[in-house]
Amino acid sequence: QGGYSAPEASYHAGTVLARLGALEQAEQAFRQSLFQRDRLSARDALIRVLCAQERSEEAQEELRLLALLAPQYAQGLHKQLGSALQREPLARSSAIGPIPSGAGGTFPVTSIVSP
Repeated sequence: QGGYSAPEASYHAGTVLARLGALEQAEQAFRQSLFQRDRLSARDALIRVLCAQERSEEAQEELRLLALLAPQYAQGLHKQLGSALQREPLARSSAIGPIPSGAGGTFPVTSIVSP
């Protein structure tokens, strides 16, 4: 249940670390949170941190997994992150449906990685 190693603690630590610019440590915290309990918010945050690190291929893999768990949410996240994921094409997934090629926009870094 509660305690220092609770998934929420790891998630919140990741959020703080990301805002401080410690993206590798934030990634580790989000992955720990996901290991303890797979939650939409932690997977979303992990995808954003991977994008901020310009690791689009890994972000796409996480997005594919998210698409299996929450297809509509994954499609919306893909549209929001747009150009950060466009560095390498996101494969079509039956869980998401076709990914719009014009899903542009800029990666909202401020949503996680800036104060």
